[in-house]
Amino acid sequence: MVWRILMISRLLFCSQRKLKMKNNPKVLSLFSGVGGLDLGLERAGFETMFQCEWDKNAANILSLHWPDVPRWGDVSTLKAKDVLEYGYPDVVAWGSPCQDLSVVGSRSGLSGSKSGLFYEGMRIIRELREETNGKYPKVSIWENVAGALSSNKGQDFGVILNEMVDAGALEIEWAVLDAQYFGVPQRRRRVFLASVFNSDSAEKCPPKIFPVGKSHEGNPTEDRFFTFYSTQGKQDRFTQGICTTLKAVGPACIATSRMRPRKFTPVECERLMSWPDNWTASVSDTERYRQCGNGVVSNVAEWVGHRLRGLCV
Repeated sequence: MVWRILMISRLLFCSQRKLKMKNNPKVLSLFSGVGGLDLGLERAGFETMFQCEWDKNAANILSLHWPDVPRWGDVSTLKAKDVLEYGYPDVVAWGSPCQDLSVVGSRSGLSGSKSGLFYEGMRIIRELREETNGKYPKVSIWENVAGALSSNKGQDFGVILNEMVDAGALEIEWAVLDAQYFGVPQRRRRVFLASVFNSDSAEKCPPKIFPVGKSHEGNPTEDRFFTFYSTQGKQDRFTQGICTTLKAVGPACIATSRMRPRKFTPVECERLMSWPDNWTASVSDTERYRQCGNGVVSNVAEWVGHRLRGLCV
């Protein structure tokens, strides 16, 4: 019965989305995960036209929410012609693997086997531009951990910017956005890099694509609760009134003066990512926690989408 209700809700969700998406800018989603970035952009008026995700559990979740969207597995084998069979992407939205760029990862940077997949994304952008005489994509939206800015003393981010310029970017802007200022009580700082390739789109660029300072304006939740991670008998530092950044290694814990420490439930983690309840319910709880830790907060993606949609129509 629960599974049947879940499937009915997914069908209604997909039907409503189709009605809203006529003539909306088209998005090629690379490294799609479970679609947090895609979902946020759709809320801002975009349409997901093609997805690429190698992780089988994540792909299983994507197939439930985007049953009619063509999907590819290995990004290294994806060619522009495979995408163009289904239309012309106005936007390439992607968050290439961050493990080698994160301050808690190996810090091997773009030379690492995972974060080095960034170059596959750039290859696809270049191929698309060559196949469409420079018309598509109009914009690239790249999302990653804030540690990407400091990896290899900033040299890796310099390489990323140079790659965008070499691919034909006319306007480039980035900002570090923290999810706690976008309606969810989670401290989650991520860099969003917008690159505008199309000349008509570049002419429409505002003075600031992301008009923010160190973080988006707003007030985080100030409830009196504490969160922390407990792994291998050790605890990260406590955070008060805001959830610590969700990680792929397992669930965070919460405690209050009236409640003993307990783990966040998978649904609570989904809410901290601003995803619909049971968005990841088709996989095990362990996988649900992992996908939340690896995902994109849709509220942040939606704000970014609103800032960029005018450049893509």
